[in-house]
Amino acid sequence: MEAEKVVFQTEAEWLKFRKGGIGGSEAPTILGVNPYQSPLDLWAEKRGLVEGKEQTEQMAWGRRLQKAITEGYEEETKRKVMDQGIHTFVNKKHEFIRYSADGLILQGPGDLTPWIFEAKNTGHYTVQEIEDELPLHFQVQVQHGLFCLGLQMASIAILIRGNQLRWKDIERNDAFIEQMIEKEREFWRMVQSGTPPDADYRESTKDTISKLYPKDTGATVQLPPGAMNWAEQLFDAKAKIKVHEKIRDEQENKLKMAIGDNTFGILPNGGTFSWKWQERKAYEVKATEFRVLRRKGK
Repeated sequence: MEAEKVVFQTEAEWLKFRKGGIGGSEAPTILGVNPYQSPLDLWAEKRGLVEGKEQTEQMAWGRRLQKAITEGYEEETKRKVMDQGIHTFVNKKHEFIRYSADGLILQGPGDLTPWIFEAKNTGHYTVQEIEDELPLHFQVQVQHGLFCLGLQMASIAILIRGNQLRWKDIERNDAFIEQMIEKEREFWRMVQSGTPPDADYRESTKDTISKLYPKDTGATVQLPPGAMNWAEQLFDAKAKIKVHEKIRDEQENKLKMAIGDNTFGILPNGGTFSWKWQERKAYEVKATEFRVLRRKGK
């Protein structure tokens, strides 16, 4: 393999080492296809400016279920997954390229070329979506791993909504890897130089910026030339939002007037709207009662 394996005694040691490079789950972030993290979030973590995000309940259950997913995969494929313990593979040529696999697969006694194995637990996708095409951030993660270890194949087992297991084999894609690694090199240069990537639209980016700059100093700064374009786009977007909010409110009011004191209204195409009485419990906010307009059908 084209990587050296570093083994750790504790997860804390592994997490500390992880800050010194780019791991598989971080590659999708750098390429902008991670729905849960932005490049700016990751950059700030690598620079030690913000703490890494706390483990979510879904992430915790994913780790608990990893053994069960692996066992299910082994039963269905008749393949043997070798657990790697607490580890990180470090690419021999590019020390910042790193990967921690859920396991490695050997196809048989004479096979000396392992496959990467990843176990995933998801509630965000349907079986049909997974069967049609693996989520892009899953694919990017294993392509990063295949480059790091110098391997040709990976296999991902996915537990969908807790009760259906699907798996897919993925081949190495060198054309994609070439572009991915160049973006990773650029990102790592930005980490080392302290140059932040551009902010994007994500809510997580907004949270990171708030953590980076929690208070103002009272000073004034000259904004870059591009800021004029940012300001114009911001003003334009806010104006369009106001226009569309007025349209939304007007059409809602027309529908409510047409429904009156009825509960349902049927559209000419057969679709329906409901305008029901709804109560909000006092433990959530101050107790209130109101009607909610919802569309059903076409």
